[in-house]
Amino acid sequence: MADENFATFMQRERDRLNAERDAVFTQQHELQTKFGEINREMAAIDAYESAKSGKGTT
Repeated sequence: MADENFATFMQRERDRLNAERDAVFTQQHELQTKFGEINREMAAIDAYESAKSGKGTT
């Protein structure tokens, strides 16, 4: 009986950790997407400033 309770506990913990890992993975993907969007906006600003000053883009 104790083994069954321990097995049940371990399965609940495994399920909880898998759910937590999935949530972190989703957050990581969302942050990577946002990071890419910010980098594109920064590059656009840099290109605009370079064009306005007459310098080439780097």
